[in-house]
Amino acid sequence: MTTCGLAAVGRAEQHIGGMHGRAHLIPASVTRSEGRWDGDDYVVEVRGLMREGALFDQNVSVARTIRASVGASALQITDEVRNEGFERTPLRLLYHFNVGWPWLEEGAVVETEAQEPGQDEGSGNWERTVEAPKAGEPETVDALIAVPDADGWASARIQGSNRSITVRFRPEQLPYLTVWRSKAAGSYVVGLEPGTCWPGHVDGPDFGKAGVVLAPGESRTVNLEFEVQAD
Repeated sequence: MTTCGLAAVGRAEQHIGGMHGRAHLIPASVTRSEGRWDGDDYVVEVRGLMREGALFDQNVSVARTIRASVGASALQITDEVRNEGFERTPLRLLYHFNVGWPWLEEGAVVETEAQEPGQDEGSGNWERTVEAPKAGEPETVDALIAVPDADGWASARIQGSNRSITVRFRPEQLPYLTVWRSKAAGSYVVGLEPGTCWPGHVDGPDFGKAGVVLAPGESRTVNLEFEVQAD
């Protein structure tokens, strides 16, 4: 997983970080790591802090907690993104989960609880079948709108013949989903990318590329779950 943002997602000018912004280039500081019993589960938890800021520029921090139970097939990610500055600050944030071989294979299916812009509201059942890699094959980028289930979550999944990878997220926090498919031999990968926006260069309406604005001192919490299953 790569964290894209915080000022830009997609192709961007160098003064705001270039491709997918600066966040993935800034080291985080581990602030806490522990293991403990929670009932019958042994939980491992790591917390860290990353800040993107400069004089006369934005000052935004991300406090991240990664949590997993020993023996479980899923881990949870919780981010608290805070505007530490004194001005209203645009936030563009996208989580780039990249999946390749052997999880990605010919005939695997990309399934999402999302819809294309303009579809009837609530019809969240978008899927595509993965083709075999080919030399020189162009990439494909789909800009989608997440649709929550009865519990308020949405998901994006790659289902192979005997294994799957699933990303779950909350559309009120991350309303947009980008599915990036590189079918070229040598760069055979699918990206499942929930975010506050779509990358700025994708073919989609402008309203999905704006992101959100954080007031001074305002924070935004993001919850995700990443699960791996194999027969």
